[in-house]
Amino acid sequence: MGGSVVPAVVRAIRILRYLERQGTRGATLAQIYRALALNKSTCHSILKTLERFGFLESAPQSRRYGLGRAVFELGRAADRARPHLAFGVRVAPRRLRHRGWGGMIPDRFEYFAPRTVDEAVSLLQRYGAEAKPLAGGHSLVPLMKLRLAAPRYLIDLNRISGLAYIQEADGFLRIGALTRHADLEASDLIRAHYPLLADTARVIADPLVRNMGTIGGSLAHADPAGDWGAAMLASQASVVTTSPRGARTVSIDDFMVDTFTTVLEPDELLTEIRVPRPPARSGGAYLKLERKVGDFAIAAVGASLVLDSRGTCDQAGIGLCNVGATSLRAQRAEQILRGQKPDEATIARAAQAAADESDPASDLRGPAEYKRDVVRVLTARALRRALQRARGGE
Repeated sequence: MGGSVVPAVVRAIRILRYLERQGTRGATLAQIYRALALNKSTCHSILKTLERFGFLESAPQSRRYGLGRAVFELGRAADRARPHLAFGVRVAPRRLRHRGWGGMIPDRFEYFAPRTVDEAVSLLQRYGAEAKPLAGGHSLVPLMKLRLAAPRYLIDLNRISGLAYIQEADGFLRIGALTRHADLEASDLIRAHYPLLADTARVIADPLVRNMGTIGGSLAHADPAGDWGAAMLASQASVVTTSPRGARTVSIDDFMVDTFTTVLEPDELLTEIRVPRPPARSGGAYLKLERKVGDFAIAAVGASLVLDSRGTCDQAGIGLCNVGATSLRAQRAEQILRGQKPDEATIARAAQAAADESDPASDLRGPAEYKRDVVRVLTARALRRALQRARGGE
């Protein structure tokens, strides 16, 4: 192209070259962003853009990407060219920015502001994969501005009444999907009975994000660096989704499938999160290490413990953040704790098991081995704090 080269285009070319080397095997999102040391969110958005124009194809069952037909059609008849791409046309960098290549102007879209869940679901059913629901917008809008995401239909959920609440019913804490992070942070109910969630709400990003971002949007985005995923795993939570087929309840373990991928169908909305009410002699904690305030975690750990009358661990939950393709449950660490006195030796064994179960990638936040050790240290500290709270301390 000459002159200034748009970073997103450079990354797209690197991805295509990598997939060419993989041949018919293809590669998953996690394999691609790790091999090329790309930001997960950016990599996912570029993959979807390339897939939209036919340069990539994906296999839904294996979730692997491979080269698409459009790659092999480059250089053929002009009528085969895909829309919005100026092949062979020399354009000044300023005009490139105005056309959306590395600029700050979203592509055109049609905007809807439904008033009810049924209306929103109906719109999703009508427009399918070309539609995107908008909640807080802190993940979707920046991607749209860079045209790394280009939904043709934007469905704003913020005018739907009855989706923002924090209440207890039938043994569960029920949180509406549009509940803001700041509302959870300020909730007396959360502070009094759900310390793990209170810890989490306090460390999410910065006040601007907490005031606008929603818990449902965060979970549906399924960023492995999102704090709520690990916290909900530690809390043994489930989510309620609504579609034209009705409502269903999905455990949080089954809800998160892969990086930026959930079990949500194109016509399905996450509408509620349910957390079991902690019994007596229970405690939880969430600890996060970040390079600076408001940054994504280098690693973070959520932990919950329930003790029996003898002080033995009856239940344990440990969720790991940003050390895998999704938020991870440290299953072996949980098994080490169950049925044991949570003394220092047991906590140390569980912390090491959690570190061994993590699968971090080396990136700008540090090498993988460093992150594993961070997981070990944070798991031990979170378990000690959860134990202190379970015994009646703070």
